[in-house]
Amino acid sequence: MTQRRVAAVSGGLGGLGRATCRALARAGMTVVALDRATDAARRAGFHEAMDGHAVDVRAVDVADAAACSAVVAGIEADHG
Repeated sequence: MTQRRVAAVSGGLGGLGRATCRALARAGMTVVALDRATDAARRAGFHEAMDGHAVDVRAVDVADAAACSAVVAGIEADHG
């Protein structure tokens, strides 16, 4: 059985992060975009830019170690 790779992209909803998420999703990876600001308007614009690829979005401040640990645990639980 082939194990699917999961990529977590910090700053995922920003310009460079969006491009990175889109490229990884196009390459067949499971992608999780991490960002501090994940309001509805930013999410809508982000998902539109993903060209139909399903990319998970999670709110996290990467300067907060406990929050990072929690988000990684959630990603592992949801995506393996």
